[in-house]
Amino acid sequence: MTFIIFLWVGRAAPDMSVYSFLRLFRLFRLTRMARMLRLLRAFPELMVLIKGVITAVRSVSFTLCLLASVIYVFAVTLTQVTSGSDFGETYFRNVPDSAFSLLVHATLPDLSHFIVEAMDEHVAYCAILM
Repeated sequence: MTFIIFLWVGRAAPDMSVYSFLRLFRLFRLTRMARMLRLLRAFPELMVLIKGVITAVRSVSFTLCLLASVIYVFAVTLTQVTSGSDFGETYFRNVPDSAFSLLVHATLPDLSHFIVEAMDEHVAYCAILM
């Protein structure tokens, strides 16, 4: 965002009207932050929730990294083991397809057909559903 503003200001005329517009933009951002601080002071329970979410982000990120590592190891293994079989050609053709099959069929078994159809239509649909 800062780089875009720098390019925009760099192409502008050297008059000070552009800088006053940027000051106004900065003032709007500052008032928005002040409103958020006022809201947090009015509702201390909201601050407790925000602190809890910040604390949980680290644990959740490590759990997701561990899950991705386990899925990758099993995707490589199952791609090698099932090569040449009909089952392997259906679910484990290559490592990305294997990882997708493991993730979808293991975590969302009831919705797996729906998600596979969405994946066939467009990757973004699958990402939104996951």
